[in-house]
Amino acid sequence: MFNIPCVTTSENHALLKEPLKNPTPKHSMKTQPRLCIAFTCAGMLASGLPGVHAQQPGALPPGALPPPASTKPVAPPTLMPPADSKEPLTADFSAKILRDPSLLPNNGQLQMSYATVVEKILPSVVTIHSSTPIKAPDVDQIPPQLRPFFYRFFGAPGGGPDPFGGGMNEDDEPAPAPRRRGGQPQQPQRPQQPAPDDDAHQSQGVGSGMIITPDGYIITNNHVVADAKKIDVDVDVNGSSKTYRATVIGTDPLTDVALIKIDATGLTPATLGDSSKLRVGDIVLAAGAPMELSRSVTQGIVSALGRSNEGIVGKGNGRGGRVQGYEDFIQTDASINPGNSGGPLVDAMGRVVGISTAILSRTGMNAGIGFAIPINMALHIVEDLLDDGAVQRGFLGVQITDLDGALAERLGFKEQGGAVVMMVGAESPAEKAGIQLEDIIVSINNQRVDSSSRLRLIVSGTKPGSQIPIDV
Repeated sequence: MFNIPCVTTSENHALLKEPLKNPTPKHSMKTQPRLCIAFTCAGMLASGLPGVHAQQPGALPPGALPPPASTKPVAPPTLMPPADSKEPLTADFSAKILRDPSLLPNNGQLQMSYATVVEKILPSVVTIHSSTPIKAPDVDQIPPQLRPFFYRFFGAPGGGPDPFGGGMNEDDEPAPAPRRRGGQPQQPQRPQQPAPDDDAHQSQGVGSGMIITPDGYIITNNHVVADAKKIDVDVDVNGSSKTYRATVIGTDPLTDVALIKIDATGLTPATLGDSSKLRVGDIVLAAGAPMELSRSVTQGIVSALGRSNEGIVGKGNGRGGRVQGYEDFIQTDASINPGNSGGPLVDAMGRVVGISTAILSRTGMNAGIGFAIPINMALHIVEDLLDDGAVQRGFLGVQITDLDGALAERLGFKEQGGAVVMMVGAESPAEKAGIQLEDIIVSINNQRVDSSSRLRLIVSGTKPGSQIPIDV
């Protein structure tokens, strides 16, 4: 048993924070390779993964197959608990959250109207306006003939020549400045340039969010508020809209979850459901502000569960590369469009089961394939952000890949599914537990591992310092 940290990305995915100037951008379609994943995400948090629940020792999740007879138990390693433990702040926070884990009534039979559901969720849905500073491009990346245009709005770098102070000619040589009487060069009056932090240098965007506590905590997507200098939130108060200035409590780019807060009381919080109980075919509704149309609702079904390796979330590693995010998406055909990002996906009882996040589209508009973060996953992240402002994740210390047919045949394994260990880090929890090269991990923490991405999710949702069983 041991402690663990973590890791997935693809094509045509549009994050749904809507830019006001270009509401229907086209998106590139670059697919990330689905290869080995290194569990090296030290210094992040997570209280557990959505859809992952504790089982009795030796028990398997519903529908799971027992591990092959050839599996061998691994001696459980023990990890040191975090050095700086403190009393969690989430006890009072969690008490404010409404939960309803009951099953759908009437065996989930279709109903003819969802007006009651809509009336329940809309008071908790907010529209988020974010202002993000625009960074001037590097002058070396701008063709000489276009530089005067950029200098007009951003100013000349280093006080160098610009169209109002000598200019540049066709050969990129400084043009002579006009002279006044007496032969002294005369510098033309330069129009006053806007300050770098004023509205002329801000990118305006619109997204959605949902209130989860009466005192103003709001869940949304990280990409809705990332790098924003100013965040305003429109809230429905007694049938009219009221705008509040929001503060960012914490963000997690690797899951695209953010927690913000407004200074308000007596708000209507959304009721959170249990995303682990979702089934393909369940009715769901998406609420938010698509195309800046606030308080809009669309309806569809759950098309698939557990979508990963889609390349939707992640962040740069500071060296020109990219750190894969953690994906376990709900796929739905409920219409999701730019502006829906961060808004709730609710079931037929009005309980939040997901956060609308992205779409798969060739045009940037809805094509019937939308993705939402499971609310169980988001809530674990939010609780960590509230306590520490960041997310800590477990660390196993292996590189892994999927066990496909060809690899299974080479390793003499009759069944596909599982995660093949391609490298074991020195002094890592995996090495201390006795995990070896080309071991096939088929179960971890009494949960079946059917792919490397599933293993990564389970590991990332394990708190540092805990002990869990692994079968190989």
